[in-house]
Amino acid sequence: MNADSGLPQTMEATSLLAREIGKKLFSVLLKPEDDLNTSVPFSQLGMDSLVGVEMGSWWRQAFGFNISVLELLG
Repeated sequence: MNADSGLPQTMEATSLLAREIGKKLFSVLLKPEDDLNTSVPFSQLGMDSLVGVEMGSWWRQAFGFNISVLELLG
């Protein structure tokens, strides 16, 4: 992790983080993980504002900071 930003420095860490976030999103959307593509924006995966609220709550619990629905959809 980068000491300044708290963000992962390696491609492997970034990929793992993206995969875990995607798995949570697919679990909320009741989609099979086999369809997960971490390079597709959340909005194209079926995320809307209601799912964004749920993901924002999970994000707070998992990572310890707030992220808005607009940021998640952006």
